[in-house]
Amino acid sequence: VLLSGASLLVTVLDPEGRPVPGALLRAERENRGGGRTLAEKTDTAGRFEFAGLDPGSYTVVAQHQDFAIEQNAALQLERESRASAQVRFSRPVTLIGRLVGEGEKPVAGGVSVQEKDGAPAAQAMAELLKAEAGADGRFKIERVAPGSYALAVLPRGHAPDRVEAVVGPKETLVDLGDIRVETGLTIRGRVREKGGAPISEAALRAMPLRSVGGSMSSEYRAEADGSFVLAGMQPGAYRVGASAPGYAEQKRETSAGSDNVEIFPPADLMKNLFGEKAAVVN
Repeated sequence: VLLSGASLLVTVLDPEGRPVPGALLRAERENRGGGRTLAEKTDTAGRFEFAGLDPGSYTVVAQHQDFAIEQNAALQLERESRASAQVRFSRPVTLIGRLVGEGEKPVAGGVSVQEKDGAPAAQAMAELLKAEAGADGRFKIERVAPGSYALAVLPRGHAPDRVEAVVGPKETLVDLGDIRVETGLTIRGRVREKGGAPISEAALRAMPLRSVGGSMSSEYRAEADGSFVLAGMQPGAYRVGASAPGYAEQKRETSAGSDNVEIFPPADLMKNLFGEKAAVVN
């Protein structure tokens, strides 16, 4: 027996209340690992109806090249229910800033929207409203709607941070200025082969050996010389894993605050069979 799912009719309007055709919509269900429908376009009346939805709480994220990215308040759908929602676009605002560390030195890293008006940002919104700060530490997030935001800051070689931002309805550009990030506790080291050659761009993760109130850290990348800095660590012991193309993953136990951690990932067995250069575990 097949049961019909819930449906959600979404109407999208511009700032003056006129329908917006061709807007892209995603309906995202909470507590389902960010599961979303495919991007759908509104018709000439600015509408699209999502059909066959499972029961749950849904957030709709809307985007159009002429307007800011919007998400509506979560809407609860019951099985076989029929519901409607309205999304009203705003004029886009650009959010800029600069990440700086000790001595006012610029810091590269990622910045993304984590919350809007006190509610968690839908995954689709977080993917659209993000930016990467380059070597000069500067970042720019475009098509931001008016409201209050919490930004997740993930600076390379420094501790993650959270920054508040308020975007006014009459603003076109909001400059957050210099955002100072802290190094915090770190694990520093190098990934290399037995002969000393660095393994650049190796992927690294750190898992606490005992629960310290957090999960696995974000993924880091080794520099061109094989060096790495895992930052923002809480006190305690960690298992650091390193992997790279052509090499099997190698894990090393150490503690937050350690320096000169050497990791030698063994070469992949299949690579060895074909005679490629091997690396060994120290």
